[in-house]
Amino acid sequence: MGVIKAVLDVRQTNMKVDLDRVTEILREVGATEIMPYFRHLTDADIEAKSDSSLVTIADKNAERALIVRLQDALPGSLVLGEELYEADPSTLQVLDSDAPVWTIDPIDGTSSFTRGEPTFGIMIALMLRGVAIASWIHDPNSGDTLIAEKGAGTWLRGQKLSMVQNRENSVGLLGSRLRKTVESGVTMPTEGLPRVEYGVCSAFDYPRLLDIQQPFGGRVVSPAQFLAYRYTNPWDHLPGTLIVHEAGGYASNWAGQPYDYRLFKGGLFVCRDKSHSDMLCHRFNGLIEALKA
Repeated sequence: MGVIKAVLDVRQTNMKVDLDRVTEILREVGATEIMPYFRHLTDADIEAKSDSSLVTIADKNAERALIVRLQDALPGSLVLGEELYEADPSTLQVLDSDAPVWTIDPIDGTSSFTRGEPTFGIMIALMLRGVAIASWIHDPNSGDTLIAEKGAGTWLRGQKLSMVQNRENSVGLLGSRLRKTVESGVTMPTEGLPRVEYGVCSAFDYPRLLDIQQPFGGRVVSPAQFLAYRYTNPWDHLPGTLIVHEAGGYASNWAGQPYDYRLFKGGLFVCRDKSHSDMLCHRFNGLIEALKA
């Protein structure tokens, strides 16, 4: 896999993790726990969570399978899963552990999944003492898997990736929660910004920042200059922010400070560099202030 090491030494521990094995785990779980339900869900297979977002039997089954297999791949590691957190928010405390921690979003884009749209993915990150050291975004439909290792870059199909350069057709992407804010009447800034679209999910938004010859998941869309999100759950954004960082990009909160996974509501800009982030903070200031009101 290029210059990414086949076996990652988990720093300052006696543990090792086979990155290719982790990729294969994602493929197998996607094939056995997720895809059999794709376009075959019944009403009984879908529930609403406490924040009104959706969860399906496939989310739950996939997360359980990933927990078992990832902990087997890295004995002694801990887990923060989206559905685990929904059942018990105190599980967030594992991120403060000295042990390696997996963050798991078993199906990012559950709404797309329930509608039968092929824009969903599995997102995981491996943390050590508060720092993401590896991450994956896997598309179960195409089999594409983006992988990043701290210090070794971001890779897809054996090619090392960089951030996309500004193009005439590039856009800005807003997350779904910001879409609801704009549609409620809050004015969206336009000066000095590209045309804005709404993203579908983190698993398919983050790849649009990367210079990829053959689009991730085979989805032909305009490249993105930036992503903007209101909420920053770690399972949604730790994988993508490491992937972007290793491709040469930058992630900050809405105050211009580096992304901090412990702040769920600090807002998030993901873009090419800090100066770009500072510009976005300035352009979006009116919207940010309106959200505080």
